Amino acid sequence: MLFRSVVLIGNEAIQVFSPNENGFITFAEDKGVAMLEPNLNGIFKDNSGIIWVSTKNGILSYNPSINASNTLFPKVNLESVLLFFQLIQKDKTKFKFRQNHFTFEYAGLWLQSPENITYRHKLENYDFDWSRPSQTRNVTYSNLPPGEYTFIVEVPHKPGFWTGSPNASYKFTIRPPFYKTWWFIISCVVFIALAVYTLFKQRIAKLERDKEKLELEVQKRTATILQQKEEIESQHELMVEQNIQISKQNKDITASIHYASRIQDAIFPSNDELYDLLGDSFVYNKPMGIVSGDFYWVMSKDDEVILAVADCTGHGVPGAFMSVLGISLLNKISANYQCCKPEELLNALRSEVKLALHQTGRTDEAKDGMDMVLVQFNKKNRTLNFAGANNPAYIVRDTELIALPYNHMPIGVHPKETPFEGNSIQLMEGDMLYVFSDGYADQLSGGNFKKFNKKNFKELLISIAKLPCNEQINKLDEVMANWKNVSHQNEDILIIGIRF
Repeated sequence: MLFRSVVLIGNEAIQVFSPNENGFITFAEDKGVAMLEPNLNGIFKDNSGIIWVSTKNGILSYNPSINASNTLFPKVNLESVLLFFQLIQKDKTKFKFRQNHFTFEYAGLWLQSPENITYRHKLENYDFDWSRPSQTRNVTYSNLPPGEYTFIVEVPHKPGFWTGSPNASYKFTIRPPFYKTWWFIISCVVFIALAVYTLFKQRIAKLERDKEKLELEVQKRTATILQQKEEIESQHELMVEQNIQISKQNKDITASIHYASRIQDAIFPSNDELYDLLGDSFVYNKPMGIVSGDFYWVMSKDDEVILAVADCTGHGVPGAFMSVLGISLLNKISANYQCCKPEELLNALRSEVKLALHQTGRTDEAKDGMDMVLVQFNKKNRTLNFAGANNPAYIVRDTELIALPYNHMPIGVHPKETPFEGNSIQLMEGDMLYVFSDGYADQLSGGNFKKFNKKNFKELLISIAKLPCNEQINKLDEVMANWKNVSHQNEDILIIGIRF
């Protein structure tokens, strides 16, 4: 049976009878046909069977020979490509590495259902998979790395069916920066290799030059060393001769000092003389060297005993000369003067010392002299007269130490010179009198190089005062040995103790 097409044209749609569908197919607004308002006098069918209709919105044509049930596939078009939001020609496909911000705008056409058209896209070599379908009609890619890319956008041939769907694409390339290009990398490798080779050659050349300089310097130094060796050998021979002479001179000097020591010992009172005059007593005398600048002097007059302990300026030979001078002057004063009180002896001795050393008080002259304590006592009635020149004396009574007063000026020239003053004290049985130089208290320790000091010296005398005199000497020697340890003795030491 032959069916002719039946076409109904209305104000809002065209209806076509389809035998296959056994009914009418409507072409309305959803298929791009709407608000026709046909002109009834404007309908015409040409020889080809195409129907032409004049409408308010224009001329509409319809070909009945086309199967109205055929589905028209949607189309998609890449409308524009933007670089940094600026429109570019789609035939431009090469870009610099900083030109890496793209926006793609696209649109699809589907007359059957334009409101339901969806899109998906993918940038090959960048996206792992297609984007989710959406009705968005643009997409932006920023900070794309250098490489070759193809942008593809597609629409489904029917809802949910993407396989074989219509698509549009744009292939482009972002060139890498020059420093990532193969020719630049190769150039750098070649340049570095040439630089290394050049530096190596320069280093070798420098080493050769340095070697030549070193060899020349070694030759010069060798010649200098040989010359110095000859000079040293010559000087060594001279030094050997000088050492022989010095050794001989040292022997002569040492022999002279030992002889001076024998002379100094000879002018000191003997141990028997001291014991006869002082009774129960001890003398602790330890010179720093062979001869000493400390000395003691003793004499008796009637029932009185006069004892002096002195510390002269200097050590060794200079101090020994001063000690000989001091003893000689004391002997002279005791023989030629009527003075016998301690303060009178000190005043006379100061005058004699100043006269012997030609001291007038000028600032440029030597200030040699001596510190001295001088005591006068009678063992029968236990009276003690004393005077001191920069040097005290101690009495230990039971567990108490009594410091005897003294004048703070030496025997010799002094800027504030006044007469020496004497004092007296009544002794008691068992009292221990100590006269001494400052050597024991001024000895340095072997550890921290501190002085033994007067406080420790006083405490030591209190602790040994009740011991026999010979044991006191041993105790003084033991304490001093432990104190200075391995260090050398730095002061002459003289202590005399007398028990009443």
